[in-house]
Amino acid sequence: MEYFRYSTHNLGILDAIRRHVPLSRGDLVLDVGCGTGALVTLLALRTPAQVVGINKQARILFDRELGYFTSPFPEARQRSSIVLGNGFTLPIRPGSAKLITLIEVLDHVQDNPAFLRSVAAALAPGGYLCIVVPSRRQLLDHHFGEVSQLPLFGFLPARIQDRLLARGAAKGSWLYHLFSKRDLIRLLAGFDILLLEHRPYVFDHVRKRFPLAGLALRACYGLVFSLFPGFGSTLICIARKR
Repeated sequence: MEYFRYSTHNLGILDAIRRHVPLSRGDLVLDVGCGTGALVTLLALRTPAQVVGINKQARILFDRELGYFTSPFPEARQRSSIVLGNGFTLPIRPGSAKLITLIEVLDHVQDNPAFLRSVAAALAPGGYLCIVVPSRRQLLDHHFGEVSQLPLFGFLPARIQDRLLARGAAKGSWLYHLFSKRDLIRLLAGFDILLLEHRPYVFDHVRKRFPLAGLALRACYGLVFSLFPGFGSTLICIARKR
């Protein structure tokens, strides 16, 4: 759990949120598609807000019998919970969330405009979205072989990528979209964009198992990313509802 709590990926998301989103005690934060609940825990520990994770399936930190958040950090449990649900039918009062995070969620949703309309309705006026999605231009496969069986998929034209993904190029057809900055700007027409940038690979999984190899990979990729930042692993966006 320490690995998930302090992973470079989650810490980067937390840093972006703290720089752009003024959270106060009593504010409601939703982490839609929270998966293991790692970011829920981190947000509960490092911000004053009340954090609710929403996921379609029970995962590591959701107790199937007790039905509540089972984080090993007592201080996080006091201001966090996890419930079963999805972004199309959020289990909260419309207009009540100060921040909603969608961390690698939109790539798994077929109808993003409809999904984002539902999410936006849950945001308070002036509320914030934090979105992380896989970039179209990837030097490596962000999903570790599950995006496509085609080599250099990230170098294909966007129109061809979309057609291949629509036809099930992703294994299991569970991934439907990759994104460019232009794609996100078009989807967020009703928002003011505060942050939109590529983020590099962090190689946490490799560094955890093979520390020296992970550091070497990160250093080499960091050099490439500094020269070609468009070839990032993910895009992160923070936007404010108008």
